[in-house]
Amino acid sequence: MVDEEYQIGRRFYKKRDYNRAFRQFLRAAEKGHTEAQCTIGVMYAAGHGVAKNYNEAFNCCKKAAEGGDALAQSLLGKMYDEGKGVLQDYNEAIKWLTKSANQGQTSAQCNLGLMYAKGEGVLRDYKEALKWFSKAAEKGESDAQYNLGLMYYYGRGVPQDYNEAFNLIKKAAEQGDALAQCILGNLYCDGHGILQNYTEALKWWEKASEKGDTNARCNIGLRYYEGEGVTKNYVEAYKWFLLADADNKDVAEIKEELSTKMTPSQIAEAEKLAKEFFAKRGKEKANDGNSPSLK
Repeated sequence: MVDEEYQIGRRFYKKRDYNRAFRQFLRAAEKGHTEAQCTIGVMYAAGHGVAKNYNEAFNCCKKAAEGGDALAQSLLGKMYDEGKGVLQDYNEAIKWLTKSANQGQTSAQCNLGLMYAKGEGVLRDYKEALKWFSKAAEKGESDAQYNLGLMYYYGRGVPQDYNEAFNLIKKAAEQGDALAQCILGNLYCDGHGILQNYTEALKWWEKASEKGDTNARCNIGLRYYEGEGVTKNYVEAYKWFLLADADNKDVAEIKEELSTKMTPSQIAEAEKLAKEFFAKRGKEKANDGNSPSLK
């Protein structure tokens, strides 16, 4: 009966009927159903069917985590890591992420790898980070594939290997990870782990730019500015620089330099194209473009 209530909640949730889903999950959660408790925690964190409340999200996930639910343990560890709904506590984060990771939860394995790579709550240990990233990457976790790829790129915990870095980052990029798509473009542009190919570089940067990656937009702008892989085009270059991070001083300097080589009508055309780009996508949350870095 309890599981049936949970399954009914899932059906409502899939239909995005969050209010009815929440009520069903709550009935199951009150009877000790750990997956329902965890799901309610997620709904509180997202504000689905209920007002957003990280404290309630934490409490619900903690109940489920203490009951052995691997996903709840992963979420609880992340909340301790980020200080959402509870005071930040790296030791507690490590404890719960480890419990979840040992149950095979890939998100926990990836986040645990991050904490070892950054030295949060533990001494920095690239070998341990490599172990957890590898476990998650083998199961197709895109963040883990990306992070593991960077470790091979920089030679952290493993001998530097551009070929392996390329293969792992490509897997993440093919799953739609914007940061991985941007870095894959960089690898094609620089010829690291693969033959240099500006066409492929532009393709992956364009995919990343669609998701708001400002580094990718800057890279596209540079190619049009310098005429590498494309015909030199100052209007296109200026457009992409406008679409990149407005607070980035390097981008601002390049844009200023480029503007001295353009006519007012060319600048106006670039500004028009940039506005059209944003208008088609609506309000977007841009990636800050601080790649490549672990995430």
